Amino acid sequence: RLEVVCPAEPGILHSDLTKVRQALFNLLSNAAKFTKAGTITLTVTREATAAGAWVRFAVWDSAGNGAFVQPVWLNASKATNE
Repeated sequence: RLEVVCPAEPGILHSDLTKVRQALFNLLSNAAKFTKAGTITLTVTREATAAGAWVRFAVWDSAGNGAFVQPVWLNASKATNE
């Protein structure tokens, strides 16, 4: 079972679409390998820090050996052409 937790308006992320897609695919694939009967949750949050705006993708799985979180932070305030 896959659950996606994301705000209605997550904002804009300036990044390489292929790299973001590959990172999320890898995280979700790893979670699926070890979670045969549990739940995999993808959570997307946007956070502001002194260093700028960030988007956090976290994959949480409830595998039989306990929970495991794999976060990926992407700088949302940096344009792709910089």
